[in-house]
Amino acid sequence: MDFIIYNLNWYKKRLEHYSHLQESGVVTRDIIHEAKILHKFLEDIRDEGYIPTYELFQDKLQATRLLTEFIMKHNDKPFELIKKAPIYDELVYGKDEKSLEQYIDAINLLSKTTELDNQTDNFLYDKILGFSKWVYNSIKPDTTVVFLLRDTLLPYLAFRQWSDNNTIKALPLLIGRRFLCQFGDGDVLYNSISDALYMALHEADGSPSLFQESVVRKIKKVLAENQTLKRAIEEIMSGIKAQKICVVETGVHGTMPLLLKACDERIDQIMLYTTLPWMYDAWGECCYTKSYEDLRLFETVNCQDLLFSFSSVKGRAFYIREIADDKVKKESIKELCLWNQLISARREE
Repeated sequence: MDFIIYNLNWYKKRLEHYSHLQESGVVTRDIIHEAKILHKFLEDIRDEGYIPTYELFQDKLQATRLLTEFIMKHNDKPFELIKKAPIYDELVYGKDEKSLEQYIDAINLLSKTTELDNQTDNFLYDKILGFSKWVYNSIKPDTTVVFLLRDTLLPYLAFRQWSDNNTIKALPLLIGRRFLCQFGDGDVLYNSISDALYMALHEADGSPSLFQESVVRKIKKVLAENQTLKRAIEEIMSGIKAQKICVVETGVHGTMPLLLKACDERIDQIMLYTTLPWMYDAWGECCYTKSYEDLRLFETVNCQDLLFSFSSVKGRAFYIREIADDKVKKESIKELCLWNQLISARREE
């Protein structure tokens, strides 16, 4: 049962449930918030270019219209699409490959010598800071914390600074869809892993541990047919000498952390910023918040979204290409400057 089939069924049931609640007159703020998330998720996938999927939800369910009507009947309005996804075809990255870790060190050091020229709104950064502190305060001893970039660059930098005098190590791994493209058709591979997740979700009884175990078993079957990918991940993970590993990602599905867990049994902790309503039970306390509406802003901070892009992986080392846009670089350095000020000032809170 893949993403589309599962979610068409889920959306259909929730729309029917909302209709029933509307008739009975029992509609809570939590239900309105859930409906707003469902609406925003559809708007987000349209914005990210998944037009056929978006249109299918409209053709089959009239989902966006019905959700909008339900939300507005209760004196509220859908979440706005505040920051649209960039048009990636227009982004240009440099030709030179750079070591991921060396690049992060260099750009972070540069940001520490930069001064902010005006007052910046910290609202979004405070949210990321809360997530970073939650991660930092939840890590068990003898654990290496893996941050899946690019979306967790800021939490990674916070954790690294806060744990300077600690035995807990933070490690950035640039593992996402572009990484998968090194081992075949990236979309096909990602969809196979995603299908494993949704099949497990369909079978799950609500237990986060059983859900993860089921997904891992199914992903191992996918990896059995792509030994090159399996060996590459195992090589990357073999460089980690800790007894236990925690994987940190923004969410929403947790696909990549589960892929890593299928390759390394030491992963005993996965921490996500958020997930979606149909996965609340499956992920349970692995998620920091139910505020999915914050995620797009979280993931589209320039330094996390645009500044650099995956180029290649060689053994255990990741290489990137920096964006060839001085304006994005300048904005990214300002963001990192602000972030360093925040995490330094609030380390002891």
